[in-house]
Amino acid sequence: MECVDGFGDLYSLWKENKTFSENAIRIYAAEIGTVLDFLRSKNVIYRDFKMENLALNYKRHIKLIDFGFAKRLMENEKASTICGTLQYMAPEVAKEHQYGYEVDWWCFGVVLYVISENQYPYSSNNAESHSELVYDSTITYSQTSDVLKDLISKLLAPNPVERLSTIVDLKKHKFFPKTFEFDNLLNYEIDITEIKQLIIEKDKKPSYNLLRW
Repeated sequence: MECVDGFGDLYSLWKENKTFSENAIRIYAAEIGTVLDFLRSKNVIYRDFKMENLALNYKRHIKLIDFGFAKRLMENEKASTICGTLQYMAPEVAKEHQYGYEVDWWCFGVVLYVISENQYPYSSNNAESHSELVYDSTITYSQTSDVLKDLISKLLAPNPVERLSTIVDLKKHKFFPKTFEFDNLLNYEIDITEIKQLIIEKDKKPSYNLLRW
């Protein structure tokens, strides 16, 4: 596999900056959605999607690493192994139900919540196993816009059937303006300086040029 010669990982970037600007979140959300769509096209369920496994190259764009829990599913097959990180674990995994690709999109929602609100949506600090995880509390927001809140709530839908879990639905969501071009993600056209500014300048309005790159 290629060497990811860069900053470290998204977790390190979050620990350094705490909350991200909404424009930075938009870029990372688009990249994560593209990654999950690629895995789905290869019939791969990842099962341990978290910030620590999102390495950053020298331009601070994501590279997914550590496929230790990944599994290739046959058509209509479901997984049943209890695995993953407790803070990111989807309800259907914790409850020992059979599950599909939707669990990775739940983790996607957790990532977006953390880099927007600077905390995890459900507390698992005292949980020592999946059986101790609780999902019946209301998720609260204090720094997230209504449009991003709507996207996160769709990703964190407890019922996997109701969960946003396709790139088609992600692209249609109003969090991404019509000027946002997903196809440019593969070219890594935003440099490290722009990413740094997007993270630090949380209260500034998004730049049209940065949306278009």
